[in-house]
Amino acid sequence: VYETHSLNLVNMDKVYLIPAQEILDSINTALEEAMTTINEECADVKDSVSVQEAIGNVDTMITDLTNAIQTAYDDETLASDYDNIVAPQEEIMTAIATLVETARKAQADYETEQALNAAYAEATEMVDSLTQMLADSMAVIEENCPNVKESAVVTEGKTAIEGRIAALSETIEAAKADGTLTTELENILAPKDEIAAAIAALVETAQKAQAEYEA
Repeated sequence: VYETHSLNLVNMDKVYLIPAQEILDSINTALEEAMTTINEECADVKDSVSVQEAIGNVDTMITDLTNAIQTAYDDETLASDYDNIVAPQEEIMTAIATLVETARKAQADYETEQALNAAYAEATEMVDSLTQMLADSMAVIEENCPNVKESAVVTEGKTAIEGRIAALSETIEAAKADGTLTTELENILAPKDEIAAAIAALVETAQKAQAEYEA
């Protein structure tokens, strides 16, 4: 009697489907953990283009692997070609790790930019304050020292102060451009007190010149 042995064969594709599913579960768990990390540590950039593109890339890779496993199972080639089919798992895990690195770098860049913007706002506010201080002082001179307001000592003093304010502004712009403004803010703004003192001295000089004119 002919005896077929095919009835005793185990469906090897079903056997291999178990570890394949475990691989997918492991990958999905890694992605979930990565997303938790990003949401907690990189809240300001989680929706940025670079992060979303990286997430999309990982999602596509997982989908491709899932489809490849399912197709191989349906075609009964999963067992015979298992290693090749699940080979992308390492690349996907690397992409997930890269995703977290990308998000962390984006968050760090964001925080650096925010700090730079805050420093720039403080610096430009100081420049505006000095500019206004000079304008107010010139208004005082205009009103109280009419006979000497156009004198060389006043006009040259005003021009010199304007030059110092302009130089300070240029230094601020340069430091913002090269990214050193945040760390060097105190040093960059150091001349502010001397400039303020020069403005005060200009008023005193004008008042003295007016008094001498009237004497």
